[in-house]
Amino acid sequence: MKLEILPKLKILPLVISGVIISGNSQAAEIEEIVVTATKRATSLQDTPMSISALSGETLEKLGVNDFADFVGSVPGLSQRDNGPGQSRPVIRGIQGAGEAQVGVYLDEIPVSGAPGATNDAGRFSPELKAFDMERIEVLKGPQGTLYGSGSMGGTIRLIANKPDPSEFSAKIFTEVSSTEGGDLNSQINLMANLPLIEDTLAIRAVLYDRKEDGFIDNISYNKENINDVDATGGRVIAGWNVSDATSITATYIKQDQEVGGGFHINTDLDDLETGIASREEFLDDQEIWNLVIDHKLSWADLLYSYSNYNRQAEFNFNAGGFNAVVSQPQDSEVETHELRLTGELESISWTAGLFSQERDSFVDSATVFVDPATGIMFPLGTGATVLRRDVEAFLDQQAMFGEMTFHLADQWDLTLGGRYFDIENGSAQTPRVAIFAVQLPPEDQITAVTKADETGSTYKANLSYNVNDDVMVYGTWSEGFRPGGTNQAIIPEIPTNYDSDTVENWELGIHSQWLDRRLTLNAAAYLLSWDDIQVLQTETLTVNGQTATFQFTGNGAEAEVKGLEMELNANVTDNLSVNAGINWVKAELSADSPLNLNTANQSQTGLDGDDIPNVPDFTFNFGLDYYWNVSDSLEGVFHANYDYVGESFSDFNEFLIDGATGNEGGTPNISYQEQGRFGIWDIRVGLETEAWKVFFFVDNVFDKRGVSQVTVDAFRPDPGYSYILRPRKVGLSVSYEF
Repeated sequence: MKLEILPKLKILPLVISGVIISGNSQAAEIEEIVVTATKRATSLQDTPMSISALSGETLEKLGVNDFADFVGSVPGLSQRDNGPGQSRPVIRGIQGAGEAQVGVYLDEIPVSGAPGATNDAGRFSPELKAFDMERIEVLKGPQGTLYGSGSMGGTIRLIANKPDPSEFSAKIFTEVSSTEGGDLNSQINLMANLPLIEDTLAIRAVLYDRKEDGFIDNISYNKENINDVDATGGRVIAGWNVSDATSITATYIKQDQEVGGGFHINTDLDDLETGIASREEFLDDQEIWNLVIDHKLSWADLLYSYSNYNRQAEFNFNAGGFNAVVSQPQDSEVETHELRLTGELESISWTAGLFSQERDSFVDSATVFVDPATGIMFPLGTGATVLRRDVEAFLDQQAMFGEMTFHLADQWDLTLGGRYFDIENGSAQTPRVAIFAVQLPPEDQITAVTKADETGSTYKANLSYNVNDDVMVYGTWSEGFRPGGTNQAIIPEIPTNYDSDTVENWELGIHSQWLDRRLTLNAAAYLLSWDDIQVLQTETLTVNGQTATFQFTGNGAEAEVKGLEMELNANVTDNLSVNAGINWVKAELSADSPLNLNTANQSQTGLDGDDIPNVPDFTFNFGLDYYWNVSDSLEGVFHANYDYVGESFSDFNEFLIDGATGNEGGTPNISYQEQGRFGIWDIRVGLETEAWKVFFFVDNVFDKRGVSQVTVDAFRPDPGYSYILRPRKVGLSVSYEF
C-alpha cells in the first residue's frame, strides 16, 4: 500500500515568490510532459533523474531561436559564450578544454563540435535553430551508459515536431526588431505539414531566414555593427507508417550561418566598441542526413538510426598583439550508427544497444598579417603568412550498452546500466610555413602522425521510491567520460597524447507535485568527482632564434563539484502561473595540477582549492505568465522572465604560480578576471486567438552589459576581450497557424 500522508498537506496554503497559492484554488493541474531521456517514453515526473524539459509552447513563449535564448531557464545549465556557433555548454560545473563535456542531440542525431587545430571540439558546439520544436530536454549529470562519450556533464536533446499523416497544417512566423547600438533585425519562419497518404505518409518541412544586425563598432578599421548574423536553413522530415509494426523516418537539415565579427568589446573604449586589428568573420555551414527505422517485434521494439553530420566552418580569430588573424577553415564529418532494443518483461524494463561513430576532420590553420586599413588578411602564400600547418584528425568509437530497471514492488525501482567502449583517435600534421614566417621547402614538409586508443567501461545505479502517486525520491550513482586525444607532434617537446578524463556522480533527488498537481517542485543535490582533468598547458620554446609559447592539452589533477538545484512550477489561478529555478554549485580542484613546462610564472595551472574557471557559482531564473479574456475568441497574454548569472572567474589563480616553488607568487595574473554577476529581464505582451498571435517584446529590458566571458592574456592585454550579451532588443512578432 502506498503512503497517503503527504497528500493531506494539500489543504495548506503555500507562499511562492510572494504569491499565495491556497488549497481551494480552482486552477488547473500542471500539464504532464512526456520525455524520452531514457530512450523510452516516460512521464517527466516519473523519470528518476534530474531533467528539465521545455515544451514547444514554453519555447515559443520565451522567443527561443538559439541556445542562448533558453540556457538561463534551466537550473544547472550555463555556457561559455563566444558568439553563435562558438560556445561551450556547461552542466553542473564540468567545464574545460578538449572534447565536448555535454552531448548535443537533435532527435537521434548526435551533433558534434568542430575539433579545430587543437582538438578543442567542445569549444565550437554547433547551433541549430529551434523553430517548430516539440520540446527540449536537458539531462543533468553524467549520461555515460546511454549516451556515451561527451556526456560527462549531461546531455541536451532537441526534439523536433514530427510529420502528422492525419491532417494538413501550416504556420507562418515573422518578427522585426531593433537592437540598442544596431539597426533592424528580421526573421521569417515557415512550417508546412503535408499528408501524402492519409494516416500512412507525410512530410513536415521547415524553412527559416534570420538576419540580426550587429551592435559592436570597430574603431581600428572604422566599421560599424561588425557582429551581424545571417542564418538561413530548413528541415524536411518524412514519416512513413509502413505497417502497424514498422515506421520509417527520414530527416534532412541544412543551415548556413554567417557571422560578421566577434561578440566582444574593449571596456576601456566607449560603449559597444572594440579596437581589434583584424576581422573575425565566421562561416558555419551544416548539413545532416538521418534515417530511423522502428520495428515492433513480438517481444521488443527494435530501432536503427543512421546519421551523417557534415560541418564546413571557417573560424577567424584576431591574433592579438600584432596586426594578424588566425584563419582556420575546417571540414568535419561525423557518421553514426545506433541499433537498440527496448522491451518489457513482467517486472523488468530493459534497453540494449550497439553504437558506432567515425569523425574525420581537416583544418588548414594559418596565421596571416592583415591590412590595418581594412582588417582583411593578406592572401595566403605571400610573405604575410606567419605560420601555416594542415591537421587531419580522426575519432572512431564503438560501444555496446544496456540498462535494466527492476520493478521490485509497487513503490521501488532499481536501475542498473553499463557501457563498454573502444575509442581510437589520432592526427596527421603537416607544417607548411614554420613559425616566424620561415617557408619550408617541400622536402621539409614532413607529416607527423600520432595515434591513441583506449577501452573502458562506465556504469550506473539508480534506486527510486514512489512515496505516493505524486512524490518520488531517488538516488543515483553514475559515471561519465570523454576521450583523450593527441597534440602537435611537429613540436618534439610537447607530449603526443593525453588521456580521457572521467566523472563519478552521486545524486539525491525528489520529484513532487502538490495541491492537486497545481504545484510541481523538483530538487536534487549532487556531488561529482572529476579525475584526470584535461587542461591547457604551455611550453616555452626557442624556434628559429625566436622565443614563443605553445599551448597543448594535458591531464591535470582532480576536482570536486557539489551543488543543489531546484525547479518550481505553479498554476496559481486559471489566469496566472509562475516558475522558478535555482542552482548553487561549488566547483573546485581537490589537488594541484602539474606545472606547465619551462615557464617561471604560470597562469593556467590550478592549485588545490582553486575554483574551476568559467563556472558561475549561482544561477536563478523566474518567470510569470498572466492570461485574460479580451473577448470570447481573443485572449491577452503577459509574460516576464528574469535570468541571473552569478560570479565566475576566467582562470584558476589571482596571482601567477612560481615555477620554482609551485605556489602562488606576488605577480598578478592578468588572465584572472571576474565574469558574470548580472540579471536580465525580458517581457512579452500580446493578443492571441486559435490561429493568430501578435506579440510586442523587449529583451534585456534595462540594457544590461552582461559579461559572460573575459579573455586577457599576453596577446590580448588588459582589459582584453569582454564577451557580452545582446543589448536591449525591442520588437514585434506575428504568427498565423492553420
